[in-house]
Amino acid sequence: MNKLKLLLIGILSILALVGCNQPFAFPAESDFTLVSNVSNRSPNVGEEFEINAVLQNSLDSNYKIAHGPDVIGIYVVELNQPVIKTGPGRTTDLKAKEKITKSHKLKLEKAGKYEIVVDADFSISNPKTNEQKTYLIKTEPIVIEVK
Repeated sequence: MNKLKLLLIGILSILALVGCNQPFAFPAESDFTLVSNVSNRSPNVGEEFEINAVLQNSLDSNYKIAHGPDVIGIYVVELNQPVIKTGPGRTTDLKAKEKITKSHKLKLEKAGKYEIVVDADFSISNPKTNEQKTYLIKTEPIVIEVK
């Protein structure tokens, strides 16, 4: 019985050492997906519509990500106008296979064409070396026309 306990402790120790010595590898940008949609692409002035976005970690690994006010940014601007964003300032634990979702309800009070830009802008640090990799994942802009 004691030999079995010693053997089990030895095997667990070896597994722990092997697991701890795995080198850190940054995930590829393609390991994360970002999708967005709009409930109504032709709302009337003052009519509420909803913008939804989902960022998914497709890997079996957890990451601590640094980002601005939100992991997912939703920006609504008049067509052909610049998008102004803020920089990093927060961290979020992004777990294996986890989805981060964001929904935004909006009413526009001015007729015209608008572009909805959705992105996920974050960085991941190597916990051993503090080396960072920045990720900027965008969806195709969605154009809506407010009547």
